[in-house]
Amino acid sequence: MTGDVNHVEKKLKSLISAIKETYKDFTLDTDFSKRNLTVFELVILNNIAISLNQSGKIKEAIQLLLDLEEYFRTHNIEREEFAKQYPVVLDNLVSWLCSIEDFKKAEYFAQKGIDCCVKYGKLSPLPFMTFNLGYIKVVLNKTEEGKKHIEQALSLLALMNKTEDVKVLKKDIIDSFGSEFMKRLASL
Repeated sequence: MTGDVNHVEKKLKSLISAIKETYKDFTLDTDFSKRNLTVFELVILNNIAISLNQSGKIKEAIQLLLDLEEYFRTHNIEREEFAKQYPVVLDNLVSWLCSIEDFKKAEYFAQKGIDCCVKYGKLSPLPFMTFNLGYIKVVLNKTEEGKKHIEQALSLLALMNKTEDVKVLKKDIIDSFGSEFMKRLASL
Protein backbone atom coordinates (compact mmCIF):
# COMPACT_ATOMS: atom_id res chain seq x y z
CA MET A 1 0.00 0.00 0.00
CA THR A 2 2.84 2.37 0.82
CA GLY A 3 4.18 1.93 -2.70
CA ASP A 4 0.82 2.98 -4.12
CA VAL A 5 0.71 6.05 -1.88
CA ASN A 6 4.26 6.99 -2.84
CA HIS A 7 3.41 6.52 -6.53
CA VAL A 8 0.31 8.74 -6.23
CA GLU A 9 2.25 11.41 -4.32
CA LYS A 10 4.98 11.38 -6.99
CA LYS A 11 2.35 11.64 -9.70
CA LEU A 12 0.72 14.58 -7.90
CA LYS A 13 4.06 16.37 -7.54
CA SER A 14 4.79 15.70 -11.20
CA LEU A 15 1.43 17.13 -12.29
CA ILE A 16 1.91 20.23 -10.15
CA SER A 17 5.37 20.64 -11.61
CA ALA A 18 3.93 20.29 -15.13
CA ILE A 19 1.28 22.96 -14.61
CA LYS A 20 3.90 25.29 -13.15
CA GLU A 21 5.64 25.23 -16.54
CA THR A 22 2.92 27.57 -17.83
CA TYR A 23 1.26 28.73 -14.58
CA LYS A 24 4.26 29.68 -12.45
CA ASP A 25 2.47 30.67 -9.23
CA PHE A 26 0.03 27.74 -9.13
CA THR A 27 -0.63 26.05 -5.79
CA LEU A 28 -3.48 23.78 -4.74
CA ASP A 29 -5.10 26.83 -3.10
CA THR A 30 -4.81 29.05 -6.16
CA ASP A 31 -7.96 30.77 -7.37
CA PHE A 32 -7.71 30.29 -11.12
CA SER A 33 -11.11 31.81 -11.92
CA LYS A 34 -9.62 35.07 -13.20
CA ARG A 35 -7.02 33.40 -15.40
CA ASN A 36 -7.39 32.16 -18.96
CA LEU A 37 -6.31 28.54 -18.69
CA THR A 38 -4.91 26.62 -21.62
CA VAL A 39 -6.32 23.27 -22.73
CA PHE A 40 -3.16 21.72 -21.31
CA GLU A 41 -3.76 23.34 -17.92
CA LEU A 42 -7.42 22.22 -17.83
CA VAL A 43 -6.40 18.62 -18.42
CA ILE A 44 -3.69 18.81 -15.77
CA LEU A 45 -6.09 20.29 -13.21
CA ASN A 46 -8.49 17.40 -13.75
CA ASN A 47 -5.60 14.97 -13.34
CA ILE A 48 -4.46 16.74 -10.17
CA ALA A 49 -7.98 16.24 -8.80
CA ILE A 50 -7.79 12.55 -9.70
CA SER A 51 -4.45 12.24 -7.89
CA LEU A 52 -5.82 14.05 -4.86
CA ASN A 53 -8.74 11.63 -4.77
CA GLN A 54 -6.42 8.64 -5.12
CA SER A 55 -4.33 9.88 -2.23
CA GLY A 56 -7.41 10.06 0.00
CA LYS A 57 -7.87 13.82 -0.18
CA ILE A 58 -11.43 13.55 -1.47
CA LYS A 59 -12.67 16.90 -0.17
CA GLU A 60 -9.76 18.72 -1.82
CA ALA A 61 -10.34 16.77 -5.04
CA ILE A 62 -14.04 17.66 -5.04
CA GLN A 63 -13.32 21.32 -4.36
CA LEU A 64 -10.83 21.44 -7.24
CA LEU A 65 -13.42 19.90 -9.56
CA LEU A 66 -16.12 22.30 -8.34
CA ASP A 67 -13.77 25.18 -9.16
CA LEU A 68 -12.97 23.61 -12.52
CA GLU A 69 -16.66 23.03 -13.29
CA GLU A 70 -17.37 26.69 -12.53
CA TYR A 71 -14.47 27.69 -14.76
CA PHE A 72 -15.96 25.72 -17.66
CA ARG A 73 -19.31 27.46 -17.18
CA THR A 74 -17.94 30.98 -16.85
CA HIS A 75 -15.14 31.12 -19.42
CA ASN A 76 -15.04 30.93 -23.19
CA ILE A 77 -13.55 27.58 -23.99
CA GLU A 78 -13.33 26.38 -27.56
CA ARG A 79 -16.47 24.33 -28.29
CA GLU A 80 -14.75 21.03 -29.12
CA GLU A 81 -12.49 21.18 -26.05
CA PHE A 82 -15.44 22.08 -23.85
CA ALA A 83 -17.47 19.16 -25.23
CA LYS A 84 -14.54 16.80 -24.70
CA GLN A 85 -13.43 17.84 -21.21
CA TYR A 86 -16.52 19.11 -19.38
CA PRO A 87 -18.30 15.72 -19.30
CA VAL A 88 -15.14 14.10 -17.88
CA VAL A 89 -14.94 16.69 -15.10
CA LEU A 90 -18.64 16.20 -14.33
CA ASP A 91 -18.36 12.41 -14.36
CA ASN A 92 -15.51 12.51 -11.82
CA LEU A 93 -17.38 15.05 -9.73
CA VAL A 94 -20.56 12.94 -9.68
CA SER A 95 -18.66 9.79 -8.70
CA TRP A 96 -16.83 11.51 -5.87
CA LEU A 97 -19.93 13.30 -4.58
CA CYS A 98 -21.65 9.91 -4.47
CA SER A 99 -18.71 8.45 -2.56
CA ILE A 100 -19.26 11.02 0.21
CA GLU A 101 -23.03 10.52 -0.10
CA ASP A 102 -23.81 14.04 -1.30
CA PHE A 103 -26.45 12.68 -3.64
CA LYS A 104 -28.37 15.94 -4.13
CA LYS A 105 -25.31 17.69 -5.56
CA ALA A 106 -24.42 14.56 -7.52
CA GLU A 107 -27.91 14.51 -9.05
CA TYR A 108 -27.54 18.13 -10.17
CA PHE A 109 -24.16 17.56 -11.81
CA ALA A 110 -25.21 14.24 -13.37
CA GLN A 111 -28.06 16.04 -15.14
CA LYS A 112 -25.64 18.75 -16.30
CA GLY A 113 -23.41 16.00 -17.72
CA ILE A 114 -26.29 14.45 -19.64
CA ASP A 115 -27.36 17.85 -20.96
CA CYS A 116 -23.81 18.53 -22.16
CA CYS A 117 -23.52 15.15 -23.88
CA VAL A 118 -26.83 15.67 -25.67
CA LYS A 119 -26.06 19.26 -26.66
CA TYR A 120 -22.66 18.42 -28.12
CA GLY A 121 -23.41 14.93 -29.42
CA LYS A 122 -20.95 13.19 -27.11
CA LEU A 123 -22.52 9.75 -27.08
CA SER A 124 -19.74 7.70 -25.47
CA PRO A 125 -20.18 9.07 -21.94
CA LEU A 126 -23.97 9.53 -22.25
CA PRO A 127 -25.09 6.04 -21.16
CA PHE A 128 -22.78 6.08 -18.14
CA MET A 129 -23.98 9.52 -17.05
CA THR A 130 -27.57 8.41 -17.57
CA PHE A 131 -26.91 5.30 -15.47
CA ASN A 132 -25.33 7.41 -12.72
CA LEU A 133 -28.32 9.75 -12.67
CA GLY A 134 -30.68 6.77 -12.45
CA TYR A 135 -28.67 5.22 -9.65
CA ILE A 136 -28.66 8.52 -7.73
CA LYS A 137 -32.41 8.95 -8.19
CA VAL A 138 -33.05 5.47 -6.78
CA VAL A 139 -30.86 6.30 -3.76
CA LEU A 140 -32.89 9.52 -3.32
CA ASN A 141 -36.13 7.48 -3.36
CA LYS A 142 -37.12 8.74 -6.81
CA THR A 143 -37.34 5.11 -7.82
CA GLU A 144 -39.53 5.33 -10.93
CA GLU A 145 -37.43 8.12 -12.44
CA GLY A 146 -34.30 6.22 -11.51
CA LYS A 147 -35.50 3.00 -13.12
CA LYS A 148 -36.30 4.91 -16.32
CA HIS A 149 -32.77 6.33 -16.51
CA ILE A 150 -31.16 2.99 -15.70
CA GLU A 151 -33.23 1.28 -18.41
CA GLN A 152 -32.27 3.99 -20.92
CA ALA A 153 -28.59 3.64 -20.04
CA LEU A 154 -28.61 -0.14 -20.38
CA SER A 155 -30.50 0.12 -23.69
CA LEU A 156 -28.00 2.64 -25.06
CA LEU A 157 -25.09 0.43 -24.07
CA ALA A 158 -26.78 -2.59 -25.65
CA LEU A 159 -27.27 -0.60 -28.88
CA MET A 160 -23.58 0.29 -28.79
CA ASN A 161 -22.68 -3.42 -28.37
CA LYS A 162 -21.10 -2.70 -24.99
CA THR A 163 -22.11 -6.06 -23.51
CA GLU A 164 -19.35 -6.10 -20.88
CA ASP A 165 -20.41 -2.68 -19.62
CA VAL A 166 -24.04 -3.86 -19.48
CA LYS A 167 -22.97 -6.87 -17.38
CA VAL A 168 -20.94 -4.70 -15.01
CA LEU A 169 -23.77 -2.19 -14.53
CA LYS A 170 -26.37 -4.93 -14.03
CA LYS A 171 -24.14 -6.47 -11.37
CA ASP A 172 -23.81 -3.05 -9.75
CA ILE A 173 -27.62 -2.73 -9.66
CA ILE A 174 -28.01 -6.19 -8.13
CA ASP A 175 -25.25 -5.52 -5.57
CA SER A 176 -26.74 -2.14 -4.64
CA PHE A 177 -30.49 -2.70 -4.84
CA GLY A 178 -30.98 -6.47 -5.06
CA SER A 179 -32.01 -8.91 -7.77
CA GLU A 180 -35.70 -8.09 -7.31
CA PHE A 181 -35.03 -4.50 -8.34
CA MET A 182 -33.18 -5.74 -11.42
CA LYS A 183 -36.12 -8.00 -12.33
CA ARG A 184 -38.50 -5.02 -12.16
CA LEU A 185 -36.57 -3.22 -14.88
CA ALA A 186 -37.78 -3.65 -18.42
CA SER A 187 -36.51 -6.88 -19.96
CA LEU A 188 -32.92 -5.88 -20.66
